[in-house]
Amino acid sequence: MDTSRWSGHVTVQAAVRDLAAAHRELIMLVHWDGLTLAEAAELLGLNPSAVRSRCSAARAALRAALLDTTEVATTG
Repeated sequence: MDTSRWSGHVTVQAAVRDLAAAHRELIMLVHWDGLTLAEAAELLGLNPSAVRSRCSAARAALRAALLDTTEVATTG
């Protein structure tokens, strides 16, 4: 078993879990459940451009959380 791959999976799960609820919801709908932005917009009662913008912010927050985790792991 590739433990580094497992560790990476756990790291991503932890980072997603620590996101703000609105960001976590979008990441889960679009990236885990595979909804399109239009489908997510309809489900959430938002317009597609709002979902696109919020999804971009959610990805940026996730990226920042993962970078923080990586920096701690490499400097620790």
